[in-house]
Amino acid sequence: MKPTPDGHRDATVKRRAWRVAVVGCGGAAYGIHLPVLSALPAVEIAAVYDREIGRAEQAVSQFGGRVAASTAELIEGADLLAVLTGVHEPWIELALAVGVHVFTEKPVSLDLDCTRQLRRQADAAGLLLEVGVVRAFDSAVAELRRELPEHELRGGWMVKADGHDVAARRPFLPLGVSPYTFGTDREPQTPAVLGPAGGRALKILLWQGYHLLTTMALTVPNARPVSCTLSQDRTTVHGIVRAPNEATIACTIGSASSGVHLDHVTLTGSDTTLTAEFPPPYGPADGGTLFAHGARRRLLPARGDDLPARQMWSAIADRLTAHSRQRAIPTGTGHIAEAVEQLAYGLARFTTVNGPASSTGDSVLLNSEQP
Repeated sequence: MKPTPDGHRDATVKRRAWRVAVVGCGGAAYGIHLPVLSALPAVEIAAVYDREIGRAEQAVSQFGGRVAASTAELIEGADLLAVLTGVHEPWIELALAVGVHVFTEKPVSLDLDCTRQLRRQADAAGLLLEVGVVRAFDSAVAELRRELPEHELRGGWMVKADGHDVAARRPFLPLGVSPYTFGTDREPQTPAVLGPAGGRALKILLWQGYHLLTTMALTVPNARPVSCTLSQDRTTVHGIVRAPNEATIACTIGSASSGVHLDHVTLTGSDTTLTAEFPPPYGPADGGTLFAHGARRRLLPARGDDLPARQMWSAIADRLTAHSRQRAIPTGTGHIAEAVEQLAYGLARFTTVNGPASSTGDSVLLNSEQP
């Protein structure tokens, strides 16, 4: 087990900042994590690595640290590796193998079994495996859970439709850096049991709908997937889950026209209906806004004004400190990430595909025996 950064276990002794190595210098790095890490006193950016060295050099000039020329240089002296690449598993395995804590962008993997195995591997090594479930640190979600506990739910719907992502990324990216830097990556594989359509649904759920599903996993923690429909053009997923009291929650996740960003959750109880609206995550973004419906729409004040991404990284730094001092470690993000991936996998297993509009309108069920 790693000692505290300065070797002391006395909480009154000032320690150095936690050294974070960063791999991947795309939209998530520039738009969310590097601005937060560079401004957070508890951590420092120790090294940055990208397969295109120019992107790493630009990141270091803007946010600090040093450019690592190899993975060995990246990991050397690091307390934690922040995995901000398109494919996560190999980097997670590398860090855990050499005794370095890990933060990874979401999802951990498209394979739920792989995610569980990596979590077990981290636990066995006495290391943290944290995940970018930033919505778990959004005050609007916390208020939603307080105002409408799961047992009081009567129904709801959740929508994520985004045609604004490229435009949202461009303002903070250096000139010449593509909004998406993982286009040449090998396409991640989904579990074969899901088949092609179920695999496509899983990618939409976890790539485009992860934050929405995080909200669902937190507000309806015992949700039971009951159906999932993939649009004929395979760009949109419509899912339904049920709470333990049989309240039905519907979700729609897909693309939208250019410039459109919809990310909102509406939940209804016996005497109230609440809607949370969320901005794109880049900037990094402020938290969501919560409204109560009734005779007139009214804004519910959020408790806490810190950015969700900053709260997340502060919590991770606190966990590193507790871990190093052999104290009780506050609950982390790994279990939330696994719950989100389990929810997505559960929905994807029910995937059907809408038939052509000119047909009878019947859906085609895709099971594990179909190609």
